[in-house]
Amino acid sequence: MMHHKPLGRNRLGFVLGLAALTALLGGLGGLATPEAYSSTVLVTEAADLNDPGTILLQQGDRGPAVATLQRLLNTLGDPELDDDGIYGPQTAVRIASLQRTYGQTPDGDQVTWQTWGLIWAEPWVGLYRSLPTAGPLTAAEQKAQTAEDGASPSPLWLILMPAIPLLGGALTYWKRRLWGVKTMSATPRSALKPPTKGLKSVVVNYFPLLGLALVSTTAFGVYIFMRGQLTAPVKVDLETLATAQTTAVNTWFDQQRQGVLSVATAPDILPQIEQLVTAVNRQSPEAQVAYEAISTYLETLPEFGTASPEVSLLTNGGIVVLSSDASREGQYQPLQNTTTYFTQEDPNQVPNLYVSPLTGALQITFATPVVNTDGSRLGVIAIDLDLSTLQEQVSQVGQDEDAPIASRPSQQSYLVGRASRLKNQILSGDEELLTAYPEGVNSRGIREAIGGTSGTDLYLNYDKAPVIGVHRWLDQHNLALMVEVDQGEIFEPARQITQRILIVGLVLTALVSVLLRRFATPGILTSESAPPAPLGDQQQSSPE
Repeated sequence: MMHHKPLGRNRLGFVLGLAALTALLGGLGGLATPEAYSSTVLVTEAADLNDPGTILLQQGDRGPAVATLQRLLNTLGDPELDDDGIYGPQTAVRIASLQRTYGQTPDGDQVTWQTWGLIWAEPWVGLYRSLPTAGPLTAAEQKAQTAEDGASPSPLWLILMPAIPLLGGALTYWKRRLWGVKTMSATPRSALKPPTKGLKSVVVNYFPLLGLALVSTTAFGVYIFMRGQLTAPVKVDLETLATAQTTAVNTWFDQQRQGVLSVATAPDILPQIEQLVTAVNRQSPEAQVAYEAISTYLETLPEFGTASPEVSLLTNGGIVVLSSDASREGQYQPLQNTTTYFTQEDPNQVPNLYVSPLTGALQITFATPVVNTDGSRLGVIAIDLDLSTLQEQVSQVGQDEDAPIASRPSQQSYLVGRASRLKNQILSGDEELLTAYPEGVNSRGIREAIGGTSGTDLYLNYDKAPVIGVHRWLDQHNLALMVEVDQGEIFEPARQITQRILIVGLVLTALVSVLLRRFATPGILTSESAPPAPLGDQQQSSPE
């Protein structure tokens, strides 16, 4: 009779798998259901691209744009909204919370260009843009989710040091085994007796192993102790340097904002600006005179310091009438959410970062209205900031102040910004750097800084090199400041001392082992392992 194994567990697994597959297919089908948007209509009026305060969406609207807004809000945190395309009270509460977080007026009933700038960092290409509802992860998303933690590894020789006692034990074992075979072959079997293991014999035979263990343990402990002693002052120096560089970043941004406002409010060139933006024929002699006067004023403007931003003068309709880049003149430049728009009354707007379509580097554009003496708006001044100058000034701070940590060859400071949710970029116009990291830069310090956490720690930098670093999130500038120095350079004194301990310890262990073997072994062999006397010599004659 054949017996079959029970199939209860297999049946249970099959039923659970079938139920999970059914639920998954049902969920995907629900995501693709179009009924929720079958009657959606966009009710907002056409947006004025020149005014960042233009209302694009407001409570009560329906349509794909509202659904896109709800999906983007769901990516920013809880509670999750139902992306039904209806701008209701729950959506208004989430919008108000986001605006309050970034210092805007918490008016959740309205969504403007500035509100979109807080939610999405890429240029808004249309009011009907929507996000995919389902699909596989992209390669960049998979890489972001499977990124290594970035814990700092120990040097290879630190791993080898604990293995030295094991190596010494193996050598001692084979040495004793070979010597034992030689003794066995040279001594008659009848003359052998079990050896007596005294304390002296144990010390002599196992001293190499004990010496190796003591030396390696001492070297390892000294290295760990010295690492701690060297790390503490370096962290203090890095924090001091980071504070000075943060001040330099704040000063630089204040300087650029003041430069923009100076151009927009300068009474000396307001008549020329009015002449140029209102001229019907910009090739007329009057318009050309105004053009030359404004250009000369911009070239001699001291407010921007050593920076060389690209300055453009736009009409109220968004047409560039003057620019430091002559190729832009006559073109339409929409002031969308990529532009940081501010006024003299409220200049402290958080900059919006975006990727320049020309260079692929991070870019910040400041814009402010040009207001006439009677309060009428003449046009707009837009300035593309020279961020490479900012990076140079940050790197120069420690050298100018002769900070000890800044003089180390491996020390580097850099600013990191995020123009998309999956890509961090260094604020640099270096084409080689952009080419080397097309997917952006990433490290544990960068992730913590972008997440709003500041601190000091040991980690792997974006180039996978172990560093001691300070990471700070500069909330008012939407940037992360990284100040790092290579661990190898800092811990070099500890390595040198540890290597000397190892060398001296190994040499002393070898010398003492040879001396013990040479001077202590004969006495031990004589007293403990001398061969027995012949059996005939031990017999005594019986009395007769």
